[in-house]
Amino acid sequence: MDITVNERLRKFVEKEELAFTQFSKIVHASSVQQVSNWMTCRENIPEKYIKATLLAFPRLNARWLLIGDGYMYGDALSFESAPDLIHINETEYCASLAHLIRVIDEIDRLADDVRFTIRTLRISMAEAKPNLKSRQ
Repeated sequence: MDITVNERLRKFVEKEELAFTQFSKIVHASSVQQVSNWMTCRENIPEKYIKATLLAFPRLNARWLLIGDGYMYGDALSFESAPDLIHINETEYCASLAHLIRVIDEIDRLADDVRFTIRTLRISMAEAKPNLKSRQ
């Protein structure tokens, strides 16, 4: 599965060796907890904070941050030249969640199959047990 905007932002913050406290001050987040929630993918990163990040760190490649294209640094696409990419954030976040839900549903289905097989085997074993005792 591709990594999300949240995960790429976390990689960037770690690479820059910034504490969540420092980063929250730089982007004017309402709290350090809010930044922590972004970094652990518990909350979608609001558009205004994506913009603030890209403006505060001009070397950060906006295309990499928003859609995973290119490199974190280097072929930097500035914020001003990529405003339409900001809106991919919410779409990408929702797509990642939808994919995760499909995976969880598949795991649930497989778990149901395993539970059914176990029940069937237990019944078969219970039915076979008297026959085994009588043969001894």
